Amino acid sequence: MLFIRPGQAAAVGSCMQMAPVVVSLSGRVYVESKYGPPGFGETPDRDSRIVGTILRLNHAIHVCADSNSSLRPGRELVHEVELNFNQ
Repeated sequence: MLFIRPGQAAAVGSCMQMAPVVVSLSGRVYVESKYGPPGFGETPDRDSRIVGTILRLNHAIHVCADSNSSLRPGRELVHEVELNFNQ
């Protein structure tokens, strides 16, 4: 499963649908660590850490949300996607 991490809004270009679509992407994979609950960085000594695997794309892609989706409508220029190997 891929989670799309939006960059800046895209005004032009064709776009990929979020799901259900099979795509081939290329880029560099890295592990990212961020603060989690309860304070998401507001209280670092008490916050948990969230670790994610990120694919930084070689070339940004335009992604469009499905009009029936609860996700933000419109187009996004995506530079990174989060990889989820658990599903």
